Amino acid sequence: MEDQIPVYEVDEDTQRLLETVLELASLTSNLQLDLAHQQNVLAIVSQTAARFNIEINSIQAVEIDEKETEPEQVTLDWPFDIKISNINE
Repeated sequence: MEDQIPVYEVDEDTQRLLETVLELASLTSNLQLDLAHQQNVLAIVSQTAARFNIEINSIQAVEIDEKETEPEQVTLDWPFDIKISNINE
């Protein structure tokens, strides 16, 4: 089965390091100049996480109309929290 994606098992310390690297990579997606490049970075993160059996959770912030009271949130699964500095909590 050549189409099957390999899944690797690593020790807990290596797993945590991989999670940290994936978090940093996902944060760099915000630095991309356009949406296509941002999505490419997130696709790389997603594929790498899948190969190391890392569940991913993320909340994507979206712009809201000033008249709206609650922002719409899109939830993805990432193993870490991502803080975005320009969003009020």
